[in-house]
Amino acid sequence: NFVALGQTTRQWREMTVAPDGDVYAVVYASGIYKQASGSGDFTLIHAGGLDWTGIAAAPNGDIYAAGKSNYIYVQTAGAGTFTSIGSTGEWVGLAAAPNGDIYTTTNFGDVYKRTGGVGSFTALGVGGYNFEGLAVTPNGDVYFIVRGGDLYKQTGGTGSFVAQGQTNRQWYGLAADTSGGLYATVTPGDIYLLAASAGTADLAGGNLILSSGKGKGTGASTIS
Repeated sequence: NFVALGQTTRQWREMTVAPDGDVYAVVYASGIYKQASGSGDFTLIHAGGLDWTGIAAAPNGDIYAAGKSNYIYVQTAGAGTFTSIGSTGEWVGLAAAPNGDIYTTTNFGDVYKRTGGVGSFTALGVGGYNFEGLAVTPNGDVYFIVRGGDLYKQTGGTGSFVAQGQTNRQWYGLAADTSGGLYATVTPGDIYLLAASAGTADLAGGNLILSSGKGKGTGASTIS
C-alpha cells in the first residue's frame, strides 16, 4: 500500500525525482518543495503564491516548474535559484524525455516541446483537450491523459498522438516507471496501472519458399 509520509497538509500538485535522488513537489498557491535524497521532510526552496501545477526533472539535473499564471521556471542542475525562462501560457503539467526534450501543455490549448531543453517551447499542433498528466517512458514514447477522456501516445517522440482506448474517467496525474509502465490517478477515485507490454510487436520478416516438382504426372508444387 501507499504509506503517508506525515507531511504538512497543503495543496500538493505534481512531483518529480531528480537523477541524484532528490524529490521535488509543487504546492498550488504556495511554492516549490524538496525532499533531499528521498528522505526526511519536504522543505520550501522557492516561495511564491503562484498557481503551480507542474514540475519535472531533466536528465541533466535541471528542474522545471510551471503554473497557470504564464510562467515556467528553471533551476539549473538542481542548484541555486529558480529563474523564469519567459514562456507565456496557462501551463498544465511538465514531463522530461530521456533525450532532454521537455513537454508541457496548456489547458484546452496544445502540447508544447522545448527540444533538448534549449530555446522556446514550440506547439505540436495537438489542440482542444482538457489536458492533465504528461509522462515520457524510457524509450521516448510521450503520453498525455485527458480529464474526462482518453490516454494518448506519441511513439518515440515523433508523429501524431494516438488514442489508446482507455475508459473515460476523471484522469489527473500520470507517471512512467522504468519498465515503461504507466501509473495514473483519478480524482476522486483510485490509482491505475497500465503495465508495459512484454516484447515488441514485429510481424515483418521470414522467408517464403516455393518448391516445384520435376517431371510429369503426380509431381506436386508446394508452398511453405
